[in-house]
Amino acid sequence: LFIFSSLIPSFAAAKESLDIGDTKIKQVKWIALNTDNSDVILGNVEEGNLISAIGERKNVIDSSFILAPDPVGRSKDVEIIYTTASEAIANNLLRKYGIKIIYISDSTRDIYNIDKLKYAEGSSCFEAIRNGRYYVFKC
Repeated sequence: LFIFSSLIPSFAAAKESLDIGDTKIKQVKWIALNTDNSDVILGNVEEGNLISAIGERKNVIDSSFILAPDPVGRSKDVEIIYTTASEAIANNLLRKYGIKIIYISDSTRDIYNIDKLKYAEGSSCFEAIRNGRYYVFKC
């Protein structure tokens, strides 16, 4: 019984990891290869664990964020960073969490209904990399 009950979660985890997809794995590996070890990366809540495990970087929000200080505020802040048109608001939140790179996956685009970061266009504080897949915060 123990072996059987132990295998079910293992198979479920394996299936979930297959659902992630090679493209997303490559995008997160890019983070590990092209950012500094001390960089904090923003991704959506579903990607935080990937950023930590595969990207080998600190993240702002992941499946354990409920244990972080002010989880509701943290979740709202992440949404604001992805959706606001205000560069000043975004910059303040990026500084609050020490974020250096904003990762915009296809799932992040779907979750927040965005194509790009509105406030980053034409701003000297942001550099879009790899067709807007990543934004580097430089201020």
